[in-house]
Amino acid sequence: MKTLYIDHHFIARETKGQPTNRQLLTELLADDPDWRLAASESNLLEIAFDGDKARALRRAQFLDSLHPVWMMERLDIQKHEVRAFLWGNHFRVAAEPLSPFRKHLSEVMSYHTRPIIGAGAATWIRAIDPTEIAEAKRLTVQSLTILQAASKQQKRQIEAVTFRAWVYPKIPIRDPAGALMSKAQKDKLAALCYASRDQFFRECPAIAVEHYICEARTRDPNRVPEEADAIDLQHGVLGLSYCDSFVTGDRYSYSTATHAIKSLPLLKLATPYRKLEEAPINHTPAPPSTAVIYPTARA
Repeated sequence: MKTLYIDHHFIARETKGQPTNRQLLTELLADDPDWRLAASESNLLEIAFDGDKARALRRAQFLDSLHPVWMMERLDIQKHEVRAFLWGNHFRVAAEPLSPFRKHLSEVMSYHTRPIIGAGAATWIRAIDPTEIAEAKRLTVQSLTILQAASKQQKRQIEAVTFRAWVYPKIPIRDPAGALMSKAQKDKLAALCYASRDQFFRECPAIAVEHYICEARTRDPNRVPEEADAIDLQHGVLGLSYCDSFVTGDRYSYSTATHAIKSLPLLKLATPYRKLEEAPINHTPAPPSTAVIYPTARA
């Protein structure tokens, strides 16, 4: 199975003329059963933020019609990555392999909230209160604004502190034996991640991609961060780190994605595209496949 991740442009926006983005997406996926659309709750959040409830529901139903595989959310994936890195490199024990893809949306929800059994995109849209995410978006804009205003020298001075503070919440609260870890122990582990960050990035693709996307998003001190940057960051991390192709209609998201790829030459990341027509999906029907395989991490 190969996975295609798209941002909100290709669900919400219709192109002029024929075919529309939605028609093209439907046809591409129907023509090549080796490819599956990978969707996430970030896609659903953007749909839910629409002020027109009826239109949001139609968009959710369209997403359901594509029968996507569902990706775990960025933070949940990163927690698994950090755990696997520490288990292998500090505690010297095997960690369970990470598969960020799930057949059902309820499985994804179970990692961070109470799942809705049998939930699809339309069910999720009816149940969610998008205002709950407003504070997280505000904090993202605030963080980007502060980092953009900082000079290169200031960024270097706070690099170690900010890195450890970023990784710390992703460290498990218990060690492999099940014992609770103290703050001092977790501080030590966060410092270990920073000290060996080249290897850390190689083994934690979603962490690495976020680091370099944020680096790209804070290079221009004159750019004014927007609330949409928070969701665009989520899309970039999910699409690049574990999928095969990432299609974004946003020029800025595309440029930050290419920066992350150039900065991580040893990782097998998704190829970014600006248009659906550019994605390497066959346009001729292929024999149907009965097996669906959910891939593990591609470090």
